[in-house]
Amino acid sequence: LIIGIAMHFSACTFDNEEELFADAICDTTEVSYKDAVVPILQTSCLACHSTANAPNFGSIDLEGYDDVSIYVDNGRLWGSINHDSGFLAMPLNGSKLPDCNLSIIKAWIEQGALDN
Repeated sequence: LIIGIAMHFSACTFDNEEELFADAICDTTEVSYKDAVVPILQTSCLACHSTANAPNFGSIDLEGYDDVSIYVDNGRLWGSINHDSGFLAMPLNGSKLPDCNLSIIKAWIEQGALDN
């Protein structure tokens, strides 16, 4: 009985599938803007930072590659989503993006932030 209780409390637990399978589902070897980055932006950023909404949210438009690349080049995209000191943390008043999403965007930037 004691062994069973000890095993129960020492069992491996994860809050979500991303944590459990992080290495298996977070492939950052060749990150595509269209296939990997755009879906993250659509889910996490474009509600405020689309062409239509940008005037209401600091005039920051992340809807197209040319617009996104401006914020990649000046470091504001990464600084904001990574909650770096000196940057306005995004999403505003929200939690950091999931680690895998951050890894994908970081890898894309490090791979040259290509329009691919």
